[in-house]
Amino acid sequence: MAFLTLLFALLPPAAEASESNPAVDETGRALPVLRGGWFLWNPYQFLESREGNRKLTGMDVDFTRALAHATGFEVDYSYRPWHQHIAQLRNGAADIASGATWAPERAAFMHYSKPYRQETNVLYLPRGVASRHRFSDTGGMLQMFRSSGFRLGVISGYVFADPAINAYVADPENAARITFADNDYDNFRNLMSGRIDGFIADRLVAATTAWRGGWRDKVEEHPVRITVDIHLVFSKATVPVETVQRFDQAIQTLQNNGETQRIFGHYIAPLLLAQAIDRSWFALLDVIGTIAFALSGILIAARERYSLLGALILAALPAVGAASYVTCWSDGRRLPCSLRRYIWAWLAQQSLPVSWR
Repeated sequence: MAFLTLLFALLPPAAEASESNPAVDETGRALPVLRGGWFLWNPYQFLESREGNRKLTGMDVDFTRALAHATGFEVDYSYRPWHQHIAQLRNGAADIASGATWAPERAAFMHYSKPYRQETNVLYLPRGVASRHRFSDTGGMLQMFRSSGFRLGVISGYVFADPAINAYVADPENAARITFADNDYDNFRNLMSGRIDGFIADRLVAATTAWRGGWRDKVEEHPVRITVDIHLVFSKATVPVETVQRFDQAIQTLQNNGETQRIFGHYIAPLLLAQAIDRSWFALLDVIGTIAFALSGILIAARERYSLLGALILAALPAVGAASYVTCWSDGRRLPCSLRRYIWAWLAQQSLPVSWR
């Protein structure tokens, strides 16, 4: 839809990209550089196109940059698929990554920061299919996978919220029914083409990808949701534990001063707004608002004793204006800056988990 193009203007990477910002602070002092990475995982990390320029941005990218600034580091980002990034953290070719779930086997070669947010995993299915699967927890979901020969899509190297899912994916007996992908765009394409029956994904990422890819009306979430803490990770081969402790202190500082909420709200609020606009209740509000504006024009005409033609004009002008305003909003065209920011800020404040406030 058009409004998503403007709310989430991004292009998937055509080639490996790396930032080239000078690693110096405000006084010109050289900063130590941590080698990071990113892959297409909107709204956490993605390329945004603005006036012909492409910039790496996203919730995790901005948050990690804020932490690096607070601790006196610079993070250099190169495009790395997630499984490749994990391998490079193991061998010391990368220093830092964001958006990681705790996994005991990876703790042998990675330092974990304190949690800085949470994510929720959901199972995405073709629309109309979720009601056929009546499981209520992870155990029931995995039993359904085994009994039905369910073809599951997963991102390579991804660690899920429940260890039982990770064990299922790693089990060689299930390998023939697992299809790996680099990102959730590939998962959606595989689902639409019939290569897989469903895939498990971060709920925010899947919702954003469904909007951006035009798949929202063709898919649905299963109601079972699994939530887990998310960490920064650092290579034990190259990063001392003292650096991790400095980042932990910075995480706490940003949570205390509200910067974490501001960064996360900036990315979450547009998605919530986009989802609300496409709901049936919002369309009903659109109709009610148009009728109300038309009635206001009729009341003015009656009070001022206008002719029938004048009453029709007064009824039509505010009604058309209201409908046009809502249409511009729902198509994603820019609201007046102060109103847009107010709406997004309010939505973010109401929607963020208490732990992020």
